[in-house]
Amino acid sequence: MAVRHPVEPPAAADPLTAVSQALDAILGYRFTRSDLPREALTHRSALQGKRSARGSNERLEFIGDRVLGLLIAEWLAERFPDEQEGDLGRGEGRGQAPSHGVG
Repeated sequence: MAVRHPVEPPAAADPLTAVSQALDAILGYRFTRSDLPREALTHRSALQGKRSARGSNERLEFIGDRVLGLLIAEWLAERFPDEQEGDLGRGEGRGQAPSHGVG
């Protein structure tokens, strides 16, 4: 009798389904929308010439970038309450050299 690793999902026909099942097991969480892990792990180039990016991770990446930006902005505002808006974005006033629009 073969012994499986406790996190290893049962064999699936589709590799992304297997990854999704493993992710559920590792996180101890079952996604309400079972298509989200697949979408999160699918690069547009893997859609093999389909005209639409639907099903790729681009939409989730966009949302994630915005959430991360919001969290960073909140952290900066709380950590440096006396800084002006422009200085927070450039890092000035915290011992960092001004960027002068470079980078």
